[in-house]
Amino acid sequence: MFSTLMNEQHGTKIAVFGGKPGENIEFKGMAGNQVLEWVDLDTEIKTAGVKSDSLAPPDL
Repeated sequence: MFSTLMNEQHGTKIAVFGGKPGENIEFKGMAGNQVLEWVDLDTEIKTAGVKSDSLAPPDL
């Protein structure tokens, strides 16, 4: 979800491996059983420099 949001909000590029040449690849959602601890998510948000974004969660 983080990479999808970065793509939609900030236009970052995403590399996808697989698929068929010439066909669009859709990506959305979250892989099953993916669980992030708060500290890991918060670190990613701060590292990406999007902590000031209105969609970023506040510090706990």
